[in-house]
Amino acid sequence: MITGTPGPRDWYANVLANPRVTIHVAGSDLPARAVPIRDPATRARVFDAPDTRWYSTQAQRQLLVDEAPMVEIAFE
Repeated sequence: MITGTPGPRDWYANVLANPRVTIHVAGSDLPARAVPIRDPATRARVFDAPDTRWYSTQAQRQLLVDEAPMVEIAFE
């Protein structure tokens, strides 16, 4: 998952307009698709995970769940 704090984000607007992305890893270009995550339960699990605890220091948890940009990368 890729996420961020709530608010307008150019990267999110770009993937909503065109979900095709290229992930660069170790000298390779991997075609992928950015899939917006809109399911509230999935979004809540992401923000409740220990690895994303930093986000809860930046905004209220429910605001994150409701409004933060979030996509999953699906490799083609």
